[in-house]
Amino acid sequence: MSGVSHICSQSVPCRTGVVVVGRGCVLIIRRPRGLVEGLGALGVALLLLLSCRLAVMGSQPPEFAPADNPAADCESPGVRGLTFLFLPAFNAWLLVFPYTLSFDWSMEAIPLVTSLADPRNLASVALYCCLALLALSSLLSLRRRRSGEDVAGGEAATSGDVTIMGLAFIVLPFLPATNLFFYVGFVVAERILYIPSMGVCLLVAWGAHLLHARARTSRARRLVQAALVLLFLLFSARTWTRNHDWATEENLYRSGIAVNPPKGEYIPSHSH
Repeated sequence: MSGVSHICSQSVPCRTGVVVVGRGCVLIIRRPRGLVEGLGALGVALLLLLSCRLAVMGSQPPEFAPADNPAADCESPGVRGLTFLFLPAFNAWLLVFPYTLSFDWSMEAIPLVTSLADPRNLASVALYCCLALLALSSLLSLRRRRSGEDVAGGEAATSGDVTIMGLAFIVLPFLPATNLFFYVGFVVAERILYIPSMGVCLLVAWGAHLLHARARTSRARRLVQAALVLLFLLFSARTWTRNHDWATEENLYRSGIAVNPPKGEYIPSHSH
């Protein structure tokens, strides 16, 4: 199954990396001496699968129209870099606040980041600072675990494991979409956020657990519970309204006009 999926999807190899991270966490706790052996076997299998995929592709990256990914076709390295740094922040915003959604973010749906003065760069800085802090917290937890300061199964140790797995679910499956290794045929694609959304849910759930456990009064605990229920209801309502957009092809195209106006030209041909 994994081998076939590697050939069919460009993000599957990085999803396999989530398995590697999870296996590493287990080995560190239960069998530290088998860490290198276990991860080595997984690494070799992953390299073999990647080699098969490259062979199927003819060792050449796929080619796309310039309109599919305008930043990739931009001649300025600075503009390309700033735009590609911003796109993960935009995707992160879609995960935590999925109010504006579209089936197609190509063309000029997201304008290029052309200068350091663009305020969107602040979103990029905020995202990478948050990721760095979470990664640092996870590394410190692993270091304390190895030195014996944290007992396996304790809250601090568990928090480190949850953070590591949450980051793995968020970052690794998203790597192919960053244009870091090769240019992709889209600016933003909501379909690639399915697996990262699991990581966000994991971190949110664990954060809510910690807030609830450390609340000193029953009122504070009820506030945490109410906030979770409200969050669940809001996201459920957004899912219900988005399902209506996907009910018909015409609804889908109309829902994307606000984000990508040129797509409105296709409505007549798809509505009959």
